[in-house]
Amino acid sequence: MLAHSDSNKNEINHNSIKSFFNLLKDKNNYPLVFHCVQGKDRTGMLSYILGALLGVSQDDLYRDYLFTNFSNSGGSPCKINDIATRYGLTISKSEGETLQEKTRNMLKTEFSFTDVDLDAVINNLL
Repeated sequence: MLAHSDSNKNEINHNSIKSFFNLLKDKNNYPLVFHCVQGKDRTGMLSYILGALLGVSQDDLYRDYLFTNFSNSGGSPCKINDIATRYGLTISKSEGETLQEKTRNMLKTEFSFTDVDLDAVINNLL
């Protein structure tokens, strides 16, 4: 999802992440809700990145993602490997010791967010 083979989807995903975190950093945008029918693609990606930035454990993020399988809207079942080979791969290559540090660094290097931006997101949500 972060490094998709289709350059058009890369741009869409990049813009979605940038817009989402720009929305989250502004406290005037709260309360807000984001959702999807299943939550395994773009919404799943955004949920995973946000949770990781907030310090949610990888096991809990995986478990949350797998709840998508309870949807009755169709589609293929989700597997933990879906995260690891999609958006988790880009995060795992980023600098840092923890998932939270890697996610923070990925958002800074790939999307040009500053520490101030990311701290605002964290402060607005915790």
